[in-house]
Amino acid sequence: MTLYAWIKLLHIAAFAAWSAGLVYLPALFAEHDRVERGEPYRQLRHRTRLTYVAFTSPAAVIAVVTGTLMIPLVATMGIWLLFKLAAVGLMVLVHVYFGRLMGLLYDNPHMRRPAQHLMLLVPVLVVISLVLVAVTAKPI
Repeated sequence: MTLYAWIKLLHIAAFAAWSAGLVYLPALFAEHDRVERGEPYRQLRHRTRLTYVAFTSPAAVIAVVTGTLMIPLVATMGIWLLFKLAAVGLMVLVHVYFGRLMGLLYDNPHMRRPAQHLMLLVPVLVVISLVLVAVTAKPI
């Protein structure tokens, strides 16, 4: 297996993990309104922070770094690459927003109803879909 293949494999795995974390976080955010203060709330906060800091963020960094490493190795450049980079940029913005929201929920866990947090799945699924569309639109 070539170095490019290993980088691509790591990139795909990291993107899948990053996407999974972004899909899971709105469900964790929705739970903040339902859980009472005390030990259950502390455990939820820990699980949310662990998901964001120890799983989703490292996966995002690995996906972006390996994707950046592949750019000069790809023989085909074009509009699809700009589209993919823009979609990844939107995914990064959603990721950063979730980090900010995590901090806001710490101060005020009842700031939104659970359904409002679950609606955050819409932009997550849209940006993930945009990245996948850009990947499949890549000329061979």
